[in-house]
Amino acid sequence: MKHMFFALLFVTLTVPSLLAETVESLADAKTVGEVKQILQQEVQNLVKPDGTKPDYATVGNLILEASKRIGEFAQSDEEKAEAAMAKYQGYQLLVRHYSEKGEEVSEYEKQIAAALSEMKKYPKSGSQARLHDFNSFKEKVRKTVRSGNTGDSVDDRTFDSIVEETQQWTWNFKEDGARRVTLPYIFLVEVFIDEPVMIKKIAEKWTRFVHSDAVNEMKLEIQEAVRKVAETLGRRLTGSDPKLYGRTLEDKPFQWDSLKGKVVVINFTASWCGPCKQILPELKECYEKYHQQGFEIVSVYVWDELDASRQDVEKQAIPWLTISEELTEKAGEPRQSGEFAIQGIPTTLLVDKAGKIVLAHSVWNHCLVRVSELLKE
Repeated sequence: MKHMFFALLFVTLTVPSLLAETVESLADAKTVGEVKQILQQEVQNLVKPDGTKPDYATVGNLILEASKRIGEFAQSDEEKAEAAMAKYQGYQLLVRHYSEKGEEVSEYEKQIAAALSEMKKYPKSGSQARLHDFNSFKEKVRKTVRSGNTGDSVDDRTFDSIVEETQQWTWNFKEDGARRVTLPYIFLVEVFIDEPVMIKKIAEKWTRFVHSDAVNEMKLEIQEAVRKVAETLGRRLTGSDPKLYGRTLEDKPFQWDSLKGKVVVINFTASWCGPCKQILPELKECYEKYHQQGFEIVSVYVWDELDASRQDVEKQAIPWLTISEELTEKAGEPRQSGEFAIQGIPTTLLVDKAGKIVLAHSVWNHCLVRVSELLKE
């Protein structure tokens, strides 16, 4: 069998019950291939039509038995990796089973740690072990932030310690130069994309960081690193229908279909964002020049308090449609910053007359040169 052993776990979780005979049949196996073949066949035989869910402890113990048998026959690094992955998955299921029952799982967690250490020795299982470490690290960061979160801010010392620890963690991947110093911020945005308090703190700290003397010599590298991330996100969105949604700052439903047939710039902004203010004159100039020709702008206030957003619109005399992420969430819809994977502001999306994104996660001046072209099409 060429199937990777850990893929069997997905199949196994659909099994209503596992019989003791399955463990006995595994004992008859003489090779790694036979272990996997017997396990797969027994799993298929044990599927019942009533949809009864499996007992995770039984499933976990079965996989652990299989891991022992594979370990006995394993000769190559690939086979040893499969034995380690099976052990890891088996104990993961035992932790899940007994955690749900409120029972002690520390011994099983020690076994998981041992299996992960073994997995890291082999290329085939190393990536899965690193993914486990990454997810554990993310959860640790979340807990740290919650402990230092006063409700409307994050303690500076807590934030700085997280950035320092994140840098240490990302250094394990041997990143160099700008990537090494920008990865912590990119990581934190991804982890806290739906938590506006943390995003605001990240934006505040990021602005200070990129303008500090310590990074002057690598500023172009940092800009390049951030640009590459934006381009990656942009490729995912380009050519799609953004289907923008939400509540306006007047707390009315926003209708994306009302802009059908027009060229639209979706501008992600916030009242506290300095760079967002810097592009406003050009936005207004473009709006006044092309509005009568079918050009529209929609500003989405993200990671911002409602009153501050409203005051900003009034102070800046913004004439186009504005959406509040806060009101959108209160209405039971997802935050737009998460749906559109916004990592920083200002960020713009340029949409053509057909309702498709032609530029995503772009800086405003890139959109500006395309507006007149799209209006002529």
